[in-house]
Amino acid sequence: MLSFVFFLLFSWSQASDIQWRSYLVVGKSVNFIVWPEKRLIISSNCKKADKKYESLRTKDLHCTAWDMIHKKRKIPDVKIEGGQNPGALICEALKAKVVMGKDGINNLSFCQFDDQSLISTGSLSHYYF
Repeated sequence: MLSFVFFLLFSWSQASDIQWRSYLVVGKSVNFIVWPEKRLIISSNCKKADKKYESLRTKDLHCTAWDMIHKKRKIPDVKIEGGQNPGALICEALKAKVVMGKDGINNLSFCQFDDQSLISTGSLSHYYF
């Protein structure tokens, strides 16, 4: 019984921690899934269409940005010099494009893949280092 209660609490907390935020990226408003527990900021176009936001799990994500951290593709050694953004260097090593986003208060750099999925460079560096 106790393990069942723990499972319910754990499952609930995963979904309840998810936040949503919009950033202006290359002149377009893009919605993002912000998952602090997983240190993940990823574009909402990665969410499978039939999944509800309230019950979202990582298994419900499907896009190149997610695949790059979930399958952790091999990259050449990234050398960080002079305060360079590690996530931006990883993005370039993955042959993707670094773009900037603004939410009205903050600027955030993202890695954009060919399928137009985006992930924050901070999330990339967290999962690769």
